[in-house]
Amino acid sequence: MNDIQIGFPTESDWPWIIERHAETAWASLIPELQAAVSIQMVRDSLVEQTAKFRADHGATNQVFVARSVDGKEVGYVWVGQARSAFTGAMQAHILNIYVADEFRGQGIGAKLMAKAEDWACQQKLERIGLSVAAHNKPAAALYENLSYKIETLRMFKNLDQSSS
Repeated sequence: MNDIQIGFPTESDWPWIIERHAETAWASLIPELQAAVSIQMVRDSLVEQTAKFRADHGATNQVFVARSVDGKEVGYVWVGQARSAFTGAMQAHILNIYVADEFRGQGIGAKLMAKAEDWACQQKLERIGLSVAAHNKPAAALYENLSYKIETLRMFKNLDQSSS
């Protein structure tokens, strides 16, 4: 889709970005977790986290917004710097990516990822990583098509607190 422009967010984009972030975070939760928390709890947490992250990390992270020719937001990618827990080296990390349903499958996600990778290269970072929900097969397929490889698999178990 050639008529999509990718640029920096405006201050008025942030409520839209946070709402889309809440939607993607909620969708990434397994049903068991969705039953335990509300989407409003996720949204409230993300509002707080986003404000803190933007204040504390400034130039070490960047959001790029994809817009249609009429200026409508159709997607975004949020990329930042993080220290590898394994090597200690600084690397880029995709904090969140979103493409509106009606624009999926048109190459916008790939364009946003390329923009994030370009940013990481400009920051002299040699690696970029991300996390994807295990059940989000379309996103995982996109990342694999872009040559991302599985490095770790995060797992969890709920502990029965009543027997303690």
